[in-house]
Amino acid sequence: MPRQALFRCSQRPYHVTNRSNNKEWFYIPIQETWRIFCELLSLCTERYQLQVYAFVLMSNHYHMVVRTPLMNLDVVLRYFQTEAARQIQKAAGRINHVFGTRYKWSYLPNAAAVACAYKYVLRNPVRAGLSRCVEDYQFSTIIPKLELPSVCGVSADWSLVPKADRERSKWLNEPTSKESDMLIGQALRRAHFKFSDGNDVVRAVRRLEQEYGFGTPCSFSAEK
Repeated sequence: MPRQALFRCSQRPYHVTNRSNNKEWFYIPIQETWRIFCELLSLCTERYQLQVYAFVLMSNHYHMVVRTPLMNLDVVLRYFQTEAARQIQKAAGRINHVFGTRYKWSYLPNAAAVACAYKYVLRNPVRAGLSRCVEDYQFSTIIPKLELPSVCGVSADWSLVPKADRERSKWLNEPTSKESDMLIGQALRRAHFKFSDGNDVVRAVRRLEQEYGFGTPCSFSAEK
């Protein structure tokens, strides 16, 4: 099956993820993998104007929420993954594949999708039992004083994410249900963030909106 053509957008973010080959560790200590990824993301912000909202490295995969003002996600990820693989191979003394497949992307068409992806990504270590709160996980852009250029979401697409640091931290650390996590995970597997149809899904989405504190019903129904 051919790969779906990239939907190019300069204004709204994407969720991007990929796993290591055979879902193994990245072959070198995670601290070294983290350093390599952060240095490359920093270079991408300078070279390709990538805007990084969130990046989390797990033992065998990563998640990021980014925006590409130049509509060049494919160019950015080609450089990012090729160079990451080269550096990890060199450090590990390996010649095999580092990534198991090409990266997966999901366009986030509205504020609710952005908020869901942002919280989902940063809570990944908490869901995996690696930290008690998002700030405790050291391989995440939520860490203060991280030497990685990043930007705060200030457009209307970020209207559902609390702006103040304390309120945003409280919101990120509010537990999410397995049902909501599953719904968001499934929606992020689509090229455009979207929930499945069906009355059961609609009811689950309503509960998700309440759980995330969106307040207004049908937050996902329109591109704002």
